[in-house]
Amino acid sequence: MDVGDHALQQHGSPTLDAIGHIGRDLKLHGGVDAVTATATPGGIGAKLGVDHFPVDLMLNRAVVLDVARQIAGGRPDQLPPGFEVTAAHLDATAKAQGVQVRPGDSLLIRTGWGQYFGKDNAKYLGEQSPGPGQDAARWIIDRKVRLAGNDTATFEKRPAAYGKELFSVHMMLLTDNGIYIMESANLEPLGDAKVGVALLVVTPLRIEGGSGSPLRVLAVA
Repeated sequence: MDVGDHALQQHGSPTLDAIGHIGRDLKLHGGVDAVTATATPGGIGAKLGVDHFPVDLMLNRAVVLDVARQIAGGRPDQLPPGFEVTAAHLDATAKAQGVQVRPGDSLLIRTGWGQYFGKDNAKYLGEQSPGPGQDAARWIIDRKVRLAGNDTATFEKRPAAYGKELFSVHMMLLTDNGIYIMESANLEPLGDAKVGVALLVVTPLRIEGGSGSPLRVLAVA
């Protein structure tokens, strides 16, 4: 199934965030100084750009958790605006689908908001989309996931603020743990087919030092 049939740019739809996409306190993943690593025309240095996406992650086992359908009692629904996906939601969905997230897996979370792409872009790109919060991020980290993605424009719930900290889920996954983030994937076909596990094919462009890349993503189930 094609989970990447939305149209594209360096950060497109879908898109992959490189490990060096965001930092914390002027430090990128591995404690790399953000100013030094981004001070040349070659983009992000220290092998944190999208051109260093691991080859073995281009073909990977992916677990698809249809959180929206689980919460809606089996209906192909969508999560409410600003809804925070928690660890309990991920646990309950995995158990209901009979799937298990293993170390090294990719993880895709369906919120149902993919249906708004190209049809209601004001809503899709707005400040009230659902997604994982810090609690769910810790669940993802604890299971040693290598790539986490969903069907919204910013992956984590919006508003993406915890006090004065913005996009902390991005920081927790990318900066603190080196977990790639995929956004704006078309997960509706997987949800309709009730696919729980698939082979995920991820082929980012080799943009030198790029902070991300548009994708053509396939899920083979």
